Amino acid sequence: MTERAADGLDEFCEVVRGRIAAAEVAHVDETGLRVEGRLRWVHSASTGTDSMITCHDKRGTEAMSAAGVLPNFTGIAVHDAWKPYDSYRQARHALCNAHVLRELQAVTDTAAATDPDPWCWATQAADALRELNTVSQSPAPDPDAVAVAVAAAVTSYRAAAEIGATATRARSTKPMAKEHALARRLIDRRTDYLRFTVNPRVPFDNNGRTRNPDDQTEAEGVRLPTHPLRRHRILRDPKLPGHRRQTRHHLHQRPDRTRRRPPLAARTSLTRIHRATRT
Repeated sequence: MTERAADGLDEFCEVVRGRIAAAEVAHVDETGLRVEGRLRWVHSASTGTDSMITCHDKRGTEAMSAAGVLPNFTGIAVHDAWKPYDSYRQARHALCNAHVLRELQAVTDTAAATDPDPWCWATQAADALRELNTVSQSPAPDPDAVAVAVAAAVTSYRAAAEIGATATRARSTKPMAKEHALARRLIDRRTDYLRFTVNPRVPFDNNGRTRNPDDQTEAEGVRLPTHPLRRHRILRDPKLPGHRRQTRHHLHQRPDRTRRRPPLAARTSLTRIHRATRT
């Protein structure tokens, strides 16, 4: 019955794909999902009015192309920094700042644990991004003052990224190599990270209209089914982007009271009676 119902939605799905592909801005995302005991990938493409969610064996461009949206999309695609999205060169890209803020927070936490100096380049970069978000969302009674504030925050962002790239240039350890890659991405993809400052239709992050109570995007929201014993929030790894394997939530069963063993005193009495009857 499910297959027959799905077959009747072909025309509808084509209309939705066309509407998203023709949009000026679209959110795209992917996440893992267990299907029949196997790890598969849920891909989403959405705007403020339309959503297309598909499931595929692959995570990369093969699955994205099969969904039928990104190959024909020429607007601005909002997504995380996962590289396969960049293969669609006909589209412009806006990188999710919520993801990079979590990465920067991880660098800040690592620096605080190893260096007593309270200043960290990642903290300055994160503060600059938050300042740009605040300025871009606030009313602009004085355009000149807004322009000055944006320019100052962009300068702080660029300086922090340059300092981070220089400080981690040695890449002598694996964490330092990751921090260097992050700093270089902030420099090389600056236009994509800061696109929201020049286009008011581009959001700061990839949550957009699909934000749900768990602070996850549309595709991430289907990771775990709703369960009465599920925690309200899912603990997230600060080193995003990245996807953990889905975990199963088991019911915590109460012990069966009807099968409980009698108290120790009662068991001792029963043992004495049993021995007396045997003798």
